[in-house]
Amino acid sequence: MPRMGKYWPWVAGPAIWTVLPLLFATQTAIWLAYRGQPVPWGNLITFRLADWYACGLFVPLLVWATRRWPVERTRLAATVVLHLALVVAVSAAKIVVFEPVRVWIGVPPMGLGRAFAGGFISEIVAFGATAAAIHAIEFYHRYREREVLSQQLQAQLTDAQLRALRAQ
Repeated sequence: MPRMGKYWPWVAGPAIWTVLPLLFATQTAIWLAYRGQPVPWGNLITFRLADWYACGLFVPLLVWATRRWPVERTRLAATVVLHLALVVAVSAAKIVVFEPVRVWIGVPPMGLGRAFAGGFISEIVAFGATAAAIHAIEFYHRYREREVLSQQLQAQLTDAQLRALRAQ
């Protein structure tokens, strides 16, 4: 039976990317209800899911870049600049990709200028946080791999010492 650890990102990622927009839609609904306005649940959920799924399209690229160019002490400045540039580029691409999606789901287009003015910094913050989480997960995985290797080496050393003592 295969281990779930290998597949958990393919289950957890979409689950998280679905729960978060539902939470944001709920927050907007609470705000509208507080102001005495009607809550268009269908439109609200559709918009939030489309927005977050448009972001989700770029997550595999961030994962790939994190694995391809890990942030390490020896190349810290270069890799940090590279990842920051990637976050900025992905943020811009998401805005460009989402504009026709807005029209497709029935939301009036904003126009790219207005979309950039209204959301570029927020997208950078969101993608930056996502990239940071991916880096943290990758750091943890590398730490665990080194820990296992260290334990294996320790076991081999202990075994070699025991064999040396027996040989005396």
